Amino acid sequence: GTATQLGEVLAAQSVPLVAFLLIGGGLADRWGRRMVMVVADLMRVAAQGSLGCWILLGHPPLWAFASAEAVVGLGTALFAPASTGLVPELVTNPDHLQQANSLRGLATSLATVVGPAAAGVIVAAANPGWAVVADSISYAVSAGSLLMLHLPAAKARSAT
Repeated sequence: GTATQLGEVLAAQSVPLVAFLLIGGGLADRWGRRMVMVVADLMRVAAQGSLGCWILLGHPPLWAFASAEAVVGLGTALFAPASTGLVPELVTNPDHLQQANSLRGLATSLATVVGPAAAGVIVAAANPGWAVVADSISYAVSAGSLLMLHLPAAKARSAT
């Protein structure tokens, strides 16, 4: 594809991300952070999994890339504020909150560096579709991990 097409796909991801970021926080407050994060991850599993399979089977059109990345952008807009708010729910001791937030930031930074590097290795060694499928799998692992997470009782959370 061309640089213009790349820009269109990136815009397709960025516009929903920016447009729905504030809404994501409100939904997390209303429906629960874990629920919003799981739904967001499952949206991204479906988008990246479908796109990855399509890439493996042939050459998807530009609209397929843009559509998948729009869903990824929306999922990220829902996930990000919910994940930020989940840390204080999990860390009931206020003395540990700063350290927990630092560890969350470290994990996010590592994923930002390691994810694209791993994708590059997969693309070089195999088909680019496998890199997108691997991204889909990472979202599935995240959703599964969130479902296994034990949250403190609602009364204990609201008291802090």
